[in-house]
Amino acid sequence: MKDLITEALLYYGIEPKEEYYRMQAIGVVDMLQRAESEQCFTFENLCLSWDKQLTFLKEYEVKVEDFAQKMIDLEVKYVQQLPHVSDSLEYLKQLKLICSTNWFKTSQIKKLNTVGLHHYFDKIYTCEDTLAKPSKKHFNFILDREQLQANETVFIGDSYADIKASECGIKSILLDSRQIKESIYNQADAVVTDFKDIPKILIKK
Repeated sequence: MKDLITEALLYYGIEPKEEYYRMQAIGVVDMLQRAESEQCFTFENLCLSWDKQLTFLKEYEVKVEDFAQKMIDLEVKYVQQLPHVSDSLEYLKQLKLICSTNWFKTSQIKKLNTVGLHHYFDKIYTCEDTLAKPSKKHFNFILDREQLQANETVFIGDSYADIKASECGIKSILLDSRQIKESIYNQADAVVTDFKDIPKILIKK
C-alpha cells in the first residue's frame, strides 16, 4: 500500500512524507467506519473523507477526485497472489465461491483478473451493495441473496472484519500469512498461515 501511495504522490509532484500515509489511511478508515452503519460507500463519499484528511493536496492544487482516481487506477499494479491460492481455489471451485470485499467492485475485479483468480468466483459482493464488513447486515445480505444457510457456510478472510461473520452463525477461517494477528486467533473457528491448508480444513468439515 505504501508503494502505491508513493507512486500516486510522485505522479503529482508531491514529496512523500510519513504523515501523508497516515492521513490516507485515516481517510479510508473513516469511510469504512461510516459504511458499517450506513450504505454510503461510493467514490464521492471516499473523496469527501479524503478531502477532510488529505489537506496537503490543496497546497499542490491537486483535486482530491483526481488523486483518488489515480490511486484506484494504480492499485492493480501492486496486487500480488499469495502462494498456493490458485491450486487451492481449483480444488474449492466444486463449492460455491463468493467474494466479499470492503472496496469497489470494479477495482477488485481488475485485481482478481490480474492474478487470474476472477473466474473462480460465482459472485462478488462489496460494501457498495450493502453495509460494510464487519456489520452483520453485510453477511446476512449475502446469505439471503445467495440463498445460503449460515451453518453450511464458511467465511475465509485475513482481518477482524472478516471473522466477525461468526456472529451470524458462519464458520470463519482466519488467514494470517504474515503471522502478525495472534491477538484475534481466538475469535476465529480456525487459523491458517498458508492458503494450502484451507482445503484440508474444509475436507474435515
